[in-house]
Amino acid sequence: MKKDPFNPDHARGLTAVPAHEKMRGRVTETRSFEAYLQPSETILWQGAPAPQALRLNRQSFVVYPFAFFWLAFSLFWVNGASTPLQEMAARGFQETDFVEIVFAFVFPLFGVPFVLAGLWLLYKPFADRNKIRRSIYALTNDRALILKRGWRNKLISIPFQESLRTAKEKAPQGDSGTLAFFNVTSSASMPRMMRDALPSGEFSSVARIDAVEDVFVQAFTRKTGHAPLH
Repeated sequence: MKKDPFNPDHARGLTAVPAHEKMRGRVTETRSFEAYLQPSETILWQGAPAPQALRLNRQSFVVYPFAFFWLAFSLFWVNGASTPLQEMAARGFQETDFVEIVFAFVFPLFGVPFVLAGLWLLYKPFADRNKIRRSIYALTNDRALILKRGWRNKLISIPFQESLRTAKEKAPQGDSGTLAFFNVTSSASMPRMMRDALPSGEFSSVARIDAVEDVFVQAFTRKTGHAPLH
């Protein structure tokens, strides 16, 4: 059979996604996107993050030194700010007017958001892993789709249009990587550094990322008449 260069099954040996793909006990069904497709749309490729993307490593915890410092300083500040309240409590709040008591209660509360931010930084590696674990991706002949599953599914739709730009980042080892999508028009007023930090969506830690990018480039070119921006 003659190979069709636009057929995703033939792009650098990329194979079609099976009916059920098991990843750490999680089953991904190919029907996941059917409810979101337009009548003229066809799924060219569908996939999910590679299993190794769900593992935590040293890089996952690179924020921890800063997080521990932030949290420790925040707790130290809250403890210092609550000193007047502790002294009032030791005296049984005698010879203390109402305004001083209210101030002593309220002032330490200003540090609570900073404590919560420190706790969030400690939890962030696990939150990022769960966010990736719940995502599945698809390329159609009209757009890129990202489905984040949870209590309420969230679909991110990225149409193939002339303003769309992509950026690919490959993993240090293996063939996996991330393909990010940027809408240049909607963020043209922002500095480029900010646009790069705010993608419309991304295929995170996908296996055989070069082959996936090939499918995207061919679909985008057929849709718009030119290659995507980089």
